[in-house]
Amino acid sequence: MSSDSSKTPEPSAAEKNHRLDQAKASDDSLQQVHSTLLREKMEPTENSTPIPTWLIFGIMILGIWGGFYIAFYSGGFDAMVYDETLFGRGAETTTDDNGEIDVLLVGERMYSRNCQVCHQANGEGSPGAFPSLVGSERVLGSEQVLTRILLHGLNGADYTGEMPPFGSLPDQQIAAVMTFIRQEWGNDAPEISEGTVAAIREEESGRTATWGYEELEAFAGNGDENGDNSEDASSEEEDADLEEDADPEE
Repeated sequence: MSSDSSKTPEPSAAEKNHRLDQAKASDDSLQQVHSTLLREKMEPTENSTPIPTWLIFGIMILGIWGGFYIAFYSGGFDAMVYDETLFGRGAETTTDDNGEIDVLLVGERMYSRNCQVCHQANGEGSPGAFPSLVGSERVLGSEQVLTRILLHGLNGADYTGEMPPFGSLPDQQIAAVMTFIRQEWGNDAPEISEGTVAAIREEESGRTATWGYEELEAFAGNGDENGDNSEDASSEEEDADLEEDADPEE
């Protein structure tokens, strides 16, 4: 009786099935953990993967190209310059057959980019808003007046539109556009030189306000006429000196 009672009772069929299910679940969990570990990659180590040499050279070449591009096509970072090749790499497009800068061509381009929207392609402006440049006294008259208007702008009661200043443009471009409007649409006035613009710019270097009509009247008598008179006076003085040297009494 004692030997029979010490024996472990045989598990029932239900218990056997339960144990098999537990073993199967353990195997599935173990396989899932293994698959997760297999998907994990090695931790990256510092300096283990250097930058490719071709990429370094590519960045250097791109930087050099960008520097040259900005140097040639930046337009001096000037918001008023719309043709970045006007006096830069593309200057050959503004030269004549002798390789010299065509002032009228440059002036025409500057006019179309900066002035035409107000004064129109025919130079006649808009009645009541922007004055006509055809036969205008301010255009054909004293270069002192016209240059000051271009450098610092003009605000007058006769027109609702205000002339903005273009002093940020180089002297050469300002001289070119003034020469163009003085010789276009039937206008006939002498060329204005770059040196004239530079001199007036220096003279008015401390000015920041736009000009008024009354202020400009003080310069209306200055310009080409004075230059001609000074040349005539110089010629008369030279003739007088020659006569004195040729006088036999001396």
